[in-house]
Amino acid sequence: MKSPYTGGEVVRQTNKEELEFRGETFTISYNNYKCIDTGKEFTNREIDELNMLLLHSAYRRKHNIPFPEEIKGMRVRYELSQTKMSEILGIRTQHISQL
Repeated sequence: MKSPYTGGEVVRQTNKEELEFRGETFTISYNNYKCIDTGKEFTNREIDELNMLLLHSAYRRKHNIPFPEEIKGMRVRYELSQTKMSEILGIRTQHISQL
């Protein structure tokens, strides 16, 4: 990757950062790039998506919300339909079908 400011070299950084999500503060390993020439920090779409995934994961862990893979595993293990699983979790069947 090249710097959008100078076209020069960049370094990828990971720092502990506090971010707010749904009125709560979470500390995540925030990722970004730093332009060697200017010292300016920036992100791209891929890094933004990673940071959001880390933030959402922290929220899920704190509130004991199962991850999509866990929901799929439970459905298979207990042979539950999407409808039954949505009733158990109290969410719409559409959300289960999107997993």
